[in-house]
Amino acid sequence: MLKKISKKAIPILMVLFLFLNATIPVFAAIDIGDTSHLYGEKELPGLLEIKADGSLKLVIKVYYRDPDTNKKLYAFCVEPDKPGVGSGATDFGGYDSYVKEKLQSDELWRCLYFGYIGVDWRDTTVECDDDWYFVTKTVVHCLVQGKSPKEVYKVPTRIASSDVEMGLTLEDTQRRGKKVLDEAEKLYNKCLNSNEKYEDAKVSISKSGNTYTEGNYEVQNFKINSNKSLGSYDVNLLKFPSGTTYEKNGSTLKVKIPKTSITGDIEGLIDLANVQIETCGAFYAEAYNDNFQDYIIAADPYEMTSARVPFELTTAKSIIKVEKTDEDTHESIAGVTFELRTEDGKVIQNATTNENRNCNIF
Repeated sequence: MLKKISKKAIPILMVLFLFLNATIPVFAAIDIGDTSHLYGEKELPGLLEIKADGSLKLVIKVYYRDPDTNKKLYAFCVEPDKPGVGSGATDFGGYDSYVKEKLQSDELWRCLYFGYIGVDWRDTTVECDDDWYFVTKTVVHCLVQGKSPKEVYKVPTRIASSDVEMGLTLEDTQRRGKKVLDEAEKLYNKCLNSNEKYEDAKVSISKSGNTYTEGNYEVQNFKINSNKSLGSYDVNLLKFPSGTTYEKNGSTLKVKIPKTSITGDIEGLIDLANVQIETCGAFYAEAYNDNFQDYIIAADPYEMTSARVPFELTTAKSIIKVEKTDEDTHESIAGVTFELRTEDGKVIQNATTNENRNCNIF
């Protein structure tokens, strides 16, 4: 039996270079200058009573449709003294509004971010999604008027006939109303006291630790950093050796390069596409009819962005060429597997002789 070794093995030296990420955020399908048609979805129960006159607060759940996905995105009126969708201006069929600009008020943006658009109702004390919308709309009105919810409203002392027809009791509306009022007061104070502001989506990648060996792979971990909560994303590995794969777990990305595919320097590219960052962007939409209410319209909570990171791996290595021959015929043999081990017996790499009856270990 004969083994032919062409060179002495030399450890692989690797150098990784990460360059500045390129990020191009996409704010929303709808844009400034567009027309947004506002619809009424439903009238919500009368969960708060106005202290000044004893009337129940009327809240219509209002939305528009994303022009790309047809998804419902919700809206909040900012002129409570004017008639709006389903509340005097029109029926639930609604009316057109002009998308004037990105929302400029930090306080109103916080109301959406910490309220209905950015926080799930299950993370609050209210009893359902509609009640959380009620809270957010109430706080929008309070911010516009400059008065806290508990200054303006109280738990209802009576129930609307339409709510009775829906099967609700005064006890129901009082129980839900108390939770709505408490959450509204908390949200109002958070809007005034927080320093949180809208920011365009930003994402970057940084190397986490050093390259290491994992079985038959050379592995490098990366950390995906974002300025707001990170949602889903797609990964494309470009110009990497055949068989290169990745594993992603939230903000952690693991790139795995097969040792057997590393035959020279690598100049690859890690492409993050369709990265979702929860920025909760919003627009200010003016009613074309000056007598009707203007609205804040929420964009999709997740803003889309992307990033590309060059990945360079420089290898300085020698290759062990192994050939297995028959002891009697001296013919080379295919399909024989060799192991490369360290002095303490740890297996570094496996290699099997190919159709040319040899294999490379490096």
